[in-house]
Amino acid sequence: MRRNRRLTSALLIFLIGALALGACSGATILPEVLQPATPTPTSTPTATPSPTPSPTPTPAPIEVVHQGERDLHNGDWDAASEAFQQVLTNPAATADELIEAQLGLAHASLRRGDFTSARAVLDTFLAQYPDHPLAAQAYFLRGDAKMGLNDWAGAISDFQMYLTLRPGLIDSYVYERIADAQLALGQTDQALASYDLALSAERHLVSTLQLREKVASIHRSLGNTEGAVAQYRAILDAAQNNAYRASIEFSLAQALLEGGQYDAAYEQLQHVFMTYPQSYEALSALIALRDAGYELDPYQRGLVNFNNGLYENAPRYFYDYLAATDPRDYRPEAYLYIAYSYRAIGNLQAALTELQTLINNFDPEDEAWGDAWLEMADIYAEL
Repeated sequence: MRRNRRLTSALLIFLIGALALGACSGATILPEVLQPATPTPTSTPTATPSPTPSPTPTPAPIEVVHQGERDLHNGDWDAASEAFQQVLTNPAATADELIEAQLGLAHASLRRGDFTSARAVLDTFLAQYPDHPLAAQAYFLRGDAKMGLNDWAGAISDFQMYLTLRPGLIDSYVYERIADAQLALGQTDQALASYDLALSAERHLVSTLQLREKVASIHRSLGNTEGAVAQYRAILDAAQNNAYRASIEFSLAQALLEGGQYDAAYEQLQHVFMTYPQSYEALSALIALRDAGYELDPYQRGLVNFNNGLYENAPRYFYDYLAATDPRDYRPEAYLYIAYSYRAIGNLQAALTELQTLINNFDPEDEAWGDAWLEMADIYAEL
């Protein structure tokens, strides 16, 4: 106890001495463990200013021209017009860029149906650059604009100028336009001659067939049966698609009827009826032949009715076929089409009866026999 008291007294004497020295020398330096925890001062945060956006660079005129051309290609006529007009008002645009913009704007205006604006742009271009290599294109476009404005004579003049400046390229299509304008002016003979020039020039096959159809219709409107027939036969010499051939074959029959060539017309209708049973034209031929009192093949009549969705009618004609035919010569497809028809109108039991008859009476090697089993399975799945 005494020893502890002596240590405590010594410590107090030491502290008093230290305080006395501190009072004489200034700030008191305390042992690190006795120093107060004074917070370290920090700087006040300041707001960081937002960066100033850089100005968007103005695209070069040629870039705008190319954008307008892309818009034309994509069918955005309004955007294309805006792009080309931007170039035309740009003082930095070169002469070539201005020319491209003028023709592009004319093209876009034509596509939009703004024929007046297209013509105005092309008038300006041709006045400024009558000898420019693109003048031929400008004449062609202006011809189209004049067609849209019913300026038939002006259109003919521009198209003829195009042919003078650039022959042998798209002559067929230009002659067709000339013919259309001549026809609008009532110049029938000149129009037909121009159509002949269009047909004799190089042209894509499908487009040629379409033009022949148009010319055939013109001949029919003029009462020129032979001219129409010649065009239809020329189409049939080249056409391969059965649906298209059926349409043209029926049009040929109509032209013959209009020309009073009845025997040839009904023979042609019979050909359509027997050759294209899947077509609507076959049904139209059937009706025309029936109304004219011609005898019709009952099996084919059932088939044409079936293919045209007349399911309630089809079985009657197939039954007529079976009644008029030696059983040894029956076509198993007759039973199959009867069953298909009954199923289509919801008479499933009658359909099953016909299918069973087919299965019982025909060779399993026959394709119709296998089809009958498949159809029967489908029907039972519905029951």
